[in-house]
Amino acid sequence: MIRQIFDEFNISIDGDMKISNKKYFDVSFDDFMLNPMDNKRMKICDVTFDKCKILSHQAYIMKGVTLNNVIFEDFNCGDILNISSEAELVNVKIIGGDSPKMIWIRPESKNITNSNYSKHCQLDISEYSGEVSITGVSVELIKINTQEHILIRVKRFNSIDWNSLGISALSYWKIMLRKVIADNSESGIFSLPPSTGKNYHRSMNELLILKEHGYIDS
Repeated sequence: MIRQIFDEFNISIDGDMKISNKKYFDVSFDDFMLNPMDNKRMKICDVTFDKCKILSHQAYIMKGVTLNNVIFEDFNCGDILNISSEAELVNVKIIGGDSPKMIWIRPESKNITNSNYSKHCQLDISEYSGEVSITGVSVELIKINTQEHILIRVKRFNSIDWNSLGISALSYWKIMLRKVIADNSESGIFSLPPSTGKNYHRSMNELLILKEHGYIDS
């Protein structure tokens, strides 16, 4: 049986929508487009999505959505789980390898400054090994796997003399820095470059150099 995610919500008198105290196991949803309209809010509280599948491969969690005590485990939504940096994440955990293949958190608008981002991004990705790109949120409450994920802070990177370190102008790490700056962020979290990439070994050597000089935490 295929479910519609909107059918799972209870609607309050003021029009806000809420799902609470649910565990979805091996459930197929048509899509997962959480995008409240007309200043309404959508709240998902104390909910687990375990081995669920999104048939449309469309998964978006946008501004106006609050996730509180939510677990996504092996959440098969196709390539990307898209999350707005303006969504509110409180005690959210994402577990898995290639489901989803990527977690992408970023601002909905390039015009938003860092001070406008939600301060609530309590996210645990320490047991997630897929691709990660996170900008536009405070990273201080994000739990990462330090073997898989790299924290880039703009202030530190802006002081780097790349030439003296012998780091390429096309370095993977410079590209990640540009992504953080493009989203008006102070910091970002990214996964390691793919091991199948032709510049993988160069990128990993550059990572060691950056760690040795204190630009990236070991």
